[in-house]
Amino acid sequence: MNRIWLYVLLLPGFCSLLSVTGWGGDYHLASFQAEVTAPIGHALMGGGIAPASEVVDPLYCKGVVLLGSDKPFVVASIDWCEIRNAAYDRWRETLANAAGTDRERVFFSCIHQHDTPVADLEAQRLLDQAGLEQSLCDVAFHEDCVQRVSEALKAALKNPIVVTHYGIGQANVD
Repeated sequence: MNRIWLYVLLLPGFCSLLSVTGWGGDYHLASFQAEVTAPIGHALMGGGIAPASEVVDPLYCKGVVLLGSDKPFVVASIDWCEIRNAAYDRWRETLANAAGTDRERVFFSCIHQHDTPVADLEAQRLLDQAGLEQSLCDVAFHEDCVQRVSEALKAALKNPIVVTHYGIGQANVD
């Protein structure tokens, strides 16, 4: 599950913002990743399929932070099915805080495999009230993943690499 090419493809888009934002100076890129594999027994696809019974491939959240003369941009993607509502806000806010930026400068997405977790904190709260604890997601596991990824982002900021070039390509898709 190598998603680094996703970030390589998105980098030119970030760099094209330079003329729009009026940024000047050096640019750096910090890449980060953290494992976010669901524990055995965790609900998958929001309870739409059987809970996790084995780990075939570990799940990751991977991302990059583009640093320049303005506030950083964060792009991250997680190997989960969906992250909704307050859970999505939690991820963006936490990653923004870790990067020293605003959450509006954080692009966060799910890869959307169907045999992975779904996170919706409000829906799970309502399910808990109906006696269906952890039937959609494990709130504590979710928060643990948010914190692990946030710590990985902070660690990556200590060793960013200089952006010296970027390229744009074009090809026909058959």
